Amino acid sequence: MDEAILAIVTTKTGKVLDSAWWLDPLDHGRPQYSWPDFMAVFDRVDQLLGKHPWLLEWRRAGTGRSLEVHALGKQTADEDRRAAVLPLWREAALGADPAYMVLARYPDGSWSQLSFNDQADSILVAYSTAKSPAHPLHWLDSLDIHFSPVCRNGEATARYAVIRSDGSHQVYSYQRCPS
Repeated sequence: MDEAILAIVTTKTGKVLDSAWWLDPLDHGRPQYSWPDFMAVFDRVDQLLGKHPWLLEWRRAGTGRSLEVHALGKQTADEDRRAAVLPLWREAALGADPAYMVLARYPDGSWSQLSFNDQADSILVAYSTAKSPAHPLHWLDSLDIHFSPVCRNGEATARYAVIRSDGSHQVYSYQRCPS
């Protein structure tokens, strides 16, 4: 895309989400989407995340934490980002492909990437830039996950997590990493 409008929004009206980045591509200088298009995406993602009470626990565990959706038009996951998590998603047998991505953002700017779909029974964490603190405020803070398609067995680049709506979670090692 050559040009777009970027809106960065923080809100207190979301049930779970409190931040959004929305890119609205321009076509001959005119936006392709409308504010109601964005709000439909925001509201849908917020509704799905509401099925995961552990997310509010994480957000409230410390000041400056945010759950941030990134949307491009009417989507939250571009094809490149979706493709990067598909091998993990399929290995974990999570059903229909992920449709949404949200960042759990820490006060220092680091984040954990959450992927999910409309069934939203489970969330996949494929990558986190957060440093594992000595005294984590929430169990999500201590997940050492940095998946890369160029992974190595036994390293953080091979790990991902699946988190169920009740907060129970399991860290897995991607089985197709080179030895």
